Amino acid sequence: MFVAFSQQERYNIIENKKGGFKLIGDKLKQLRIERHLTLEDLAKQLNEKYPDTAKFSKGKLSKWENNKEEPKLSSARILADYYNVKIEDFFS
Repeated sequence: MFVAFSQQERYNIIENKKGGFKLIGDKLKQLRIERHLTLEDLAKQLNEKYPDTAKFSKGKLSKWENNKEEPKLSSARILADYYNVKIEDFFS
């Protein structure tokens, strides 16, 4: 199941496909690499820091980073909190 993005978020995604903005996966990958984390490390840290939420796996994170799937809004909020960024930053 995919997240229901707002009209502005959908616009940002469409613009990115035209070369104007990054997709959420591109930003997630950038944030992870800047912190020198592997997908496995990130999944482990997310599951430890947010134990009462959905479970994160290396495979799921990879699908998001490679824009094969989009995270649910609840997962995107957790990632924004983890990286200490605004959720809107994923689309800029």
